Amino acid sequence: MGLFESIKFRYAGFAVGKIEKKYEGVMKPVYLPKPDIWVVDTKYQQEQRMSPEVSAFNKKMKGGGIPTGAVSGDLLWVMGEFSNTGLFYRFWTISSREDGHPEHAHSFEGVLSFLADDPNNFEITESFKEDYSEQELAFIKAIQKRHAELDSKKP
Repeated sequence: MGLFESIKFRYAGFAVGKIEKKYEGVMKPVYLPKPDIWVVDTKYQQEQRMSPEVSAFNKKMKGGGIPTGAVSGDLLWVMGEFSNTGLFYRFWTISSREDGHPEHAHSFEGVLSFLADDPNNFEITESFKEDYSEQELAFIKAIQKRHAELDSKKP
């Protein structure tokens, strides 16, 4: 990371920290266009702020401890924190099969990224199909079929 990127990264972290502090107590998600992020406070974050253990740890870490302001990030992340749930898509890749642990993504776009990376070794087993809609499964199948068609035409 170059000097410019390092400065930008540190400034962005500082600015986001200030935003998260400013939005403490705001319990409905809010979009902030200038930094292009969403922000919301949650009961969990509020409990963390009140926790003596977290406060003591953060004092010891001199500001580098556990974030306890509001939560900020992209829409998917913030809505997951807001609703205390989230999206979870399981699947197998060649490396996850080697590890014996399925891979996962928290967005359908994330799934497609893994699929595009290695369509021939991407698999959704029967037990994972509950994570997907019929439309999503049909879309994945069509992508894999198209890849197979192109692979079969290679000289």
